[in-house]
Amino acid sequence: MDVSTTINDHLADLASRHDCRILLAVESGSRAWGLPSPDSDYDVRFIYAHPTAWYLSIEDRRDEIETVFPNDIDISGRELRKALRLFSGCYISMNEQIQSPIIYQAQSKLLSRLQELIPMYFDKKRAWYHYLKIAEQAMSQGMQGLSIGLNRFFYLLRPLLACSWIEARNSMPPTEFEKLLEADFLTLAMNQEVHEIVHRKATTTDREPISLSKELLYWCTSTLARFQDELRMLPMKEGTPSLTPLNELFLNTISAAEM
Repeated sequence: MDVSTTINDHLADLASRHDCRILLAVESGSRAWGLPSPDSDYDVRFIYAHPTAWYLSIEDRRDEIETVFPNDIDISGRELRKALRLFSGCYISMNEQIQSPIIYQAQSKLLSRLQELIPMYFDKKRAWYHYLKIAEQAMSQGMQGLSIGLNRFFYLLRPLLACSWIEARNSMPPTEFEKLLEADFLTLAMNQEVHEIVHRKATTTDREPISLSKELLYWCTSTLARFQDELRMLPMKEGTPSLTPLNELFLNTISAAEM
């Protein structure tokens, strides 16, 4: 039995135990980015909905499901209403999941509508803040001279490329790392160096240390410093996007199950 079949079996079991429908289930993290290592976990994230009656109660009810299965399969999900609330606030991790190239299950209308709505709720400052915090942590905890842990390197570089994408296009960056590289934010020499590191990551453990060229290290440190300065001066997004499209999506998705 392959991993995809095992994951879908786990999702079916969760749906049965929690009396819910799986609306969207995707891979997140390094596998979705196209950067798996031989020891990478499977990080499955899903959105689910309960029958209509579940929503017609004044009781506070659990709106998340988190379970770890054997063979490094981590599965967690959010109830639809909570997921849409997060989405309305430009929740970058969720946006990345909606764009994930690895889809285990999907209600096509829901997925396509969420993808369409990402630009409406995209917030440049929130997105930049999200990615810069990841890069800052990787830099402070991972760099030792020219050396950095293999996994830490991508938690430094990928967010900086994502910020470069936002700066250049004012839009949500792609989930796939290769698409960020293809945007040509790095020099040809740096791009080639990164491709060699990507190949190395695919064949070794995440904690192996690597040495960066002075050119690539300088790009990372100077780009991080520049974006930190620019973030402080970036104004907040004006206005609040209407929640009407998300309310309509919620009602349509819930009512569809009753038809």
